Amino acid sequence: MPYKQLDTRAMSQFTMDELLTQVAEVKNGRPNWGAILHYFRQQMGWKAWELGLLYGEALQDEELEQEPKTASWIYMMESQNMVPWDEKRRWILATLLDIPPVLFGLQAGHNAAPAGEEPASALSTLLSWERVDIAEYRATLARLCATYHSETLSLALMDIKRRMQSLHTDLAFRTAPDKEALQRLLCEYYLLAARIAHDQGASEIAIGLLSRVIMLAEHESLFDLHAYALRERAICHSGIGFIKALEGRTKAAQEQYAAAARDALASRSLAAKIPPLWRGIVLLSAGATIAGIARDHNELLEALRVIDQGAKEIGKHTQDKRIPTVLDEELYLSIRARAYIQSPFKGAYFPASARQALEESAKVAKISSKPRRAEMAVIIAWSYFMEELYPMATEAMEQAIVAVRNCQGTEKYFARLEALYRGLRSSEFGKDAEVARLGVTLLRARRPGLFN
Repeated sequence: MPYKQLDTRAMSQFTMDELLTQVAEVKNGRPNWGAILHYFRQQMGWKAWELGLLYGEALQDEELEQEPKTASWIYMMESQNMVPWDEKRRWILATLLDIPPVLFGLQAGHNAAPAGEEPASALSTLLSWERVDIAEYRATLARLCATYHSETLSLALMDIKRRMQSLHTDLAFRTAPDKEALQRLLCEYYLLAARIAHDQGASEIAIGLLSRVIMLAEHESLFDLHAYALRERAICHSGIGFIKALEGRTKAAQEQYAAAARDALASRSLAAKIPPLWRGIVLLSAGATIAGIARDHNELLEALRVIDQGAKEIGKHTQDKRIPTVLDEELYLSIRARAYIQSPFKGAYFPASARQALEESAKVAKISSKPRRAEMAVIIAWSYFMEELYPMATEAMEQAIVAVRNCQGTEKYFARLEALYRGLRSSEFGKDAEVARLGVTLLRARRPGLFN
């Protein structure tokens, strides 16, 4: 199917195989990216000068080019296959036009680890055994919980994996009273490894690690760790479900939400057996997760009542150093906000109420950590999207990108923003220039190495 014979009236019928065939037809010594550029510009319904304007703006933002890009420049790219060799420029064009990276000679790599770090799969590294010093392991766990974001991730993961293996080995020989201390340590190291995996966007790995904690903690009647691990696994399932829902994979999303609800209900059943801090956090998260399967207003109200039960534990205790969460009114209101938009069923979600809860949360904020601000910014963008207020959702996403970029553990937030962006692209607002600009902003934040 030579480029000159492309019929723009029939473009919507092209398959991925046909497009890949088009790319394979080398023109002027390179893959025929010009044909792909032309195809997707026509799909967007944009004139050449409109694409040139947006492309020129993006280049000027990065100080890559001071000259504006005219319609003639775009036509030359398309007809003479003068699409830039520079990967950064092709990424910008692909993002503006929503071109699949493979058709532009690019590797998606959205799940790649940040520069200088290794992916979460480094947990599988085989390491040596050492005899466990319980006091030293406890102190190191506290240090790693506080500092793993600022350390080289591969080194932190190697240390965690080595200690987990040593704990497994030592447990085969220790007797009471040391055995329970070792079991707790092992569970808590697994919890830390799962937290790192979740932060890196590797939710499936996190779920596997948490499942081990749940099995061990249940067997040894470590109720607090059992409940907390169930809570963390519910959050992972819920996050996967949210992304699948925005991708239009409704059945897969509901399966994840159902798994999250099962874990949330199981953690709630342990609430009476655990200390106040753990109980409060477990109930807050359980309520938000249960809201994800609410089918009507009454079921949402029941989920909100569970959240309110958790809020009763605020102020009854000091922060437990084993949990990287402070239970306060700000957290309560932000979780309540998320509950208002968890369910996909009309009558069970109220985006405006979510934003109101966040406004109240901001008024009482004492900590206002960067992760909390990132979470709130994502919820606001999400709420506008659910109301189909797409221009406002686009603007809110711009602000959310800034908040996420400035906090630790960004990949889990970027995964949600990417899903929201894909939702905007597939909406009736998807061909608007503002959405295209948003795509470049997200690309710049998520793949900063391209723009250095």
